[in-house]
Amino acid sequence: MTKVIVELSGGVDSAVTVYLLLQKSYQVDSAFFWAWNSPQVEEDKKMAAAIARQLSIPFQVVDLRKEYHQRVIEDFFREYARGRVPSPDVSCNREIKFGLFLDWAKKEGYDRVATGHYAKLKKEGKRLAIFRPIDKSKDQTYFLYQLKEGILPYILWPLGDKKKEKVKKLARRLGLPNWNRPESMGICFIGPVKLDKFLSQYLPIKRGEVILPSGQIIGHHKGVYFYALGQRHNLEINRPSTLPWRYLYPDGGLKPLYVIKKDLAANRLIVSLKEDCWIKKISFSQLTTVWPEEKIENKEVLVRLRNLGSLIPATVEGKTIQLKKPAFITSPGQPVVFYTLDGRLIGGGIVEEVK
Repeated sequence: MTKVIVELSGGVDSAVTVYLLLQKSYQVDSAFFWAWNSPQVEEDKKMAAAIARQLSIPFQVVDLRKEYHQRVIEDFFREYARGRVPSPDVSCNREIKFGLFLDWAKKEGYDRVATGHYAKLKKEGKRLAIFRPIDKSKDQTYFLYQLKEGILPYILWPLGDKKKEKVKKLARRLGLPNWNRPESMGICFIGPVKLDKFLSQYLPIKRGEVILPSGQIIGHHKGVYFYALGQRHNLEINRPSTLPWRYLYPDGGLKPLYVIKKDLAANRLIVSLKEDCWIKKISFSQLTTVWPEEKIENKEVLVRLRNLGSLIPATVEGKTIQLKKPAFITSPGQPVVFYTLDGRLIGGGIVEEVK
């Protein structure tokens, strides 16, 4: 009998994952990843234990707090301090869920690890590949682009062929205590946080100027590293007495302004209108592909710039992506993820510059 350990988060998706695997006669154990100290994490831990009891499977807590901080959070703050906007969920999947935990599971004698991810594993010819799930509104493949082909045989994602609505209905029918629990949002293993408050624990407030592309000062901010390109909130705009007409409504009101550039050296944010936030060219670095030898240069691909964002037709020339239609601006440090036209996850890289 195949031994599987499920990462039981306390959410409905991992709970239903356990049930589906039991229905297929796997020998199922469960584990909760303890990666952060907070009231939310304690609540999640208690719920995960309750689900394991109800489904009559073994349960344990795996303490990964030290490793999570070293491998995910330290890099997270380091990147923000550089004025970039990283994705902790990508490094969390690579380093923890399908890195440390998978290695630990193998040593403990498990044949597979399973999670509640909405992603599909299936054969492409003779090779195993990652595809977008049936439920496109819950697609989590954006955060999985750094996984390698060699580990895929050890992973199970039973929800890849399920719609979220049916998962919740099944959880309700089973009487699971979390069937109607709100979606888990926020940072991987930490949950919902107010990002600027979270960052301010490690990065100092450093007030600077908000300017227009012309250089005109129109307000202030609390530190360029607290902002992403395309952001329009938490800016202190002090409207000057004179302002170019294009930034005003006919009644004289100020139109919404978005961050279009960050000047880290001068601690300045450059803002403009939404119409100035569209890009067609991206330079990127750190290309990694699921199939290690796969090439994407001069190949028609679909590009995703944010989780659940649109899939944009594009071509890749060297380290430059030419989008075939404009996309809303993204920040250096963010993932740019590549797919084939039929939805296979090719891999991705890190945004360096946008134009």
